[in-house]
Formats: sequence, C-alpha cells, structure tokens
Amino acid sequence: MSALATFSLSDTTTWTELIDPLNSLHISSVKKVLDWAKPSWLADYAAEQMVKNEWMAITYDNIRLLEEWGYFEFKPEVYARSLGNAPNLGYNEPEKKAYLDRLIEDEKAYTRDVPLLLAYETNLQNNYLRYDYQTQESELVWDYVFPRLLEQGKLDTDLFIQQLFETQTKDWNINLKSFFRKLLTKLNINDAVILQHQNHLFPLLHHEQAAVVNFAIDRLKPLIGSSELDSNELLSWLEPVFMRNDLKGGIKTLLIQFDKWLKQEKELASAVCSAITPIFMLSDLSLQERAAKLIAKYAAVEDEEIKMRLTMYATQLMGISVVN
Repeated sequence: MSALATFSLSDTTTWTELIDPLNSLHISSVKKVLDWAKPSWLADYAAEQMVKNEWMAITYDNIRLLEEWGYFEFKPEVYARSLGNAPNLGYNEPEKKAYLDRLIEDEKAYTRDVPLLLAYETNLQNNYLRYDYQTQESELVWDYVFPRLLEQGKLDTDLFIQQLFETQTKDWNINLKSFFRKLLTKLNINDAVILQHQNHLFPLLHHEQAAVVNFAIDRLKPLIGSSELDSNELLSWLEPVFMRNDLKGGIKTLLIQFDKWLKQEKELASAVCSAITPIFMLSDLSLQERAAKLIAKYAAVEDEEIKMRLTMYATQLMGISVVN
C-alpha cells in the first residue's frame, strides 16, 4: 500500500504486488491512499504488467471504478483485455449471468468497450460461463453476451460483421480467431447481409491458414450465382486457392458450385474455366477429373486462353486429356 502512495511509474516496473490493492477497491483504505497520492500512472502500469503477464490484470470492474474516480486513463487495449476476462467470479453460473446481464445494460460498456474485443487480441475464447467436466458441455461468456447485444440493437450489426471478418486477417491466437468464425455461424446471419460484406470476405481467400480460407469459402458458397455477387472480383481472388494442397475440400466445394453456376450463366464459362486451371498443378486425380469435366462441359473449343493454360499444365495431368 505504501508503494501505491509513494511510487512513480518508473518505480513500479517489477512490482506486480500493486495489482492486489488495485483489485481491492472495496477496501476503504485503498480509496483513501488513492485520494491522497492521486497517481496519474495507473493505466500505464496496467498496460506494462499486461504485456509481461496477461493474467496480471486489473479486473474490468475495478478499471471502470478507477476511471470514475479519475485515476485511470482510457487505454483501449487494457480495457479490451480486462473485459475479455470478465466476469472474475469463479464458477458460480447464476452470479456470472447476473453480472453479464448488468453488463449488457451498461451503455458505456457496450458502446465504447465491447467493440474493442474485435480490435485487440484477448483471451475471451477461454472465458467460460459454465463448463461441465463430466459431460464436456460448455458455454462461453461471449457466446452469451454478443448475441444479446446484437438482438437488442446495442451493437451495430453491419459494423460487427465487418469487424468479425477483419479479425480473421489479424496475427492472433488461432483459437480466438476460431471463436469469431463459430460466432458468425451461431448468429445465423442471412445471405443478403453477407452479400453486403463480400469485399471483406474476398481477402480471406488469400490467408495462409487453411481454416480461414475454408471459412470464407463456406460463407461464399450460398452466394455463388447471386446477381449481387461481384463475379469478376471473386474469380480474381480465387485463382490462388486452386493451387493449394491444403484446401482440397474447399476446392471440391467450389467446383460443385461452379457447375451449378455455369448452368445458369454460361457467359461466365471462359472466366470460370480459366480460373480453375491451376487445379492441374495438384497431384489429385479426383480434383483433376472434376476440373476437366467442367472445362469440357462449358469451355468453348476455340478458347485460346484456356488452351494456353492447359498446355502449360500438360506435364502434370494425371492420365486425363482436356486439350483438344
């Protein structure tokens, strides 16, 4: 406590002990010391400690209280990471739900702080509302909070979806990114809304992680053939996908969708068939056969672009013939 009263930020570099009194604001003596010392460095201290050890954090409730008292400067990443771990209430599910229901009604929390969870890397994917170790059934805190905020109009749905897609481009923990992918599925966002965000989906097709690319393919699958889909833009992003050995399931999905698409829009045959020719770089007979059948079915015999591409891959064809 004396350190809180007399130290400056430079004195606290190795002092993790200060976290304890800052998480004990219900003790009147802590407030008295703060009012006497009037420290201006608490937010910087919290940020430094969080970098060293993410579990050495001031809880979200205490940060908000320190802010209210005038002793904590708003630092977005500190708020995001503390909020991602809230509530800090042990294993009591009813108490946690009561806390979260209050959070959902907290205007400053849902307007300023909750959106930060999609802008900064947190540990929210490991924050459980309940977990049954016998049945392995569980529910995450933010699977409870996000849908309710969206249903009540307290989060902007369009902005939320945009930010959710953007989380997939970040160099974050893969389990955190997986949480946001699963969240979109749970929210049952309709295809018309996803179409409005197609330009945020396309870049995910070039991601190095196969799970992210497959997520984008799954979201695009029902949109292929829609008049509102930017077909040329889609094809320009897709071509590298057809070169990847780790995306064979997604490639098969796209070939099936393309067959349905070209039945309705034969004028796209040249562009689609050209885009899929890198498949012949893959040593996969099943995929090569599917691609060859699609090209034979829809491409014009005189299409010189496709002929040139197929000739380029001729030595990699696995016992099939697609060049006239």
